[in-house]
Amino acid sequence: FYTVEDRTGDIRGFCVHRSAQVDVGAAEFVVLFARDQDYSAPIADEVADFLMVRAFVQQRLNKLMAQCLDWNRSYRSFLIRSGFESDGVQREVLYTQGSWHDLEAFSFFRSAYENRTSRDPEHAWRLVSHGAPMG
Repeated sequence: FYTVEDRTGDIRGFCVHRSAQVDVGAAEFVVLFARDQDYSAPIADEVADFLMVRAFVQQRLNKLMAQCLDWNRSYRSFLIRSGFESDGVQREVLYTQGSWHDLEAFSFFRSAYENRTSRDPEHAWRLVSHGAPMG
């Protein structure tokens, strides 16, 4: 579990990739920003890079999974921009504030990550050798 801070030290949110056991080869990917607009800001891309290096390079996981409720369009856009693909929607799984909400599942595989970083080796080297900075 990591705190996301900008360059001034202000806390912008939290992120984690969590797995019950690393040998399973998969982990849940979660990014929570205090401000909705941060999902479309450069700091969000840095957070995704940070978590993906840890998952795919350092821990050699095969898959990251994420979930998104239907009302959180900014988070959904962030996941897609980060390379996640939809695995489908579970209809009306959460009842809150007087209505039912859908839950969409996403996945991102190491092979897609490696394909993406092979097209930009300078970016991949910078992430692995220096870590993905935040802010």
